[in-house]
Amino acid sequence: MSNLPITQKEYDQSVLVADFIAKTRSIAQSNEDISDICFMPKVKGYEITFNNGTTAINISLNFKSKILKGIKIKKLVNGATKGSFYSKSQEDNTCIINKIFDKH
Repeated sequence: MSNLPITQKEYDQSVLVADFIAKTRSIAQSNEDISDICFMPKVKGYEITFNNGTTAINISLNFKSKILKGIKIKKLVNGATKGSFYSKSQEDNTCIINKIFDKH
């Protein structure tokens, strides 16, 4: 880790983002209602957009906070905020994804 040009915090956040994206992709591939999925890297995070039937859903991941050690996740449905979450672990990611995709 000491040879990498990133901090431990940046590395941990990258692992969380990669885990979130992988889990989201897995659910999207197994769900026939989800279409037009797009994964877009952004300067301060990542954005995932898709259609769930006739509903446009946008998930934004923000990991460039100087204070927070995890990632902030926000769900927008047809442009309106429907959920705001904070993840510090891969287990948090699983719980948040279940809430976003309404899997209980």
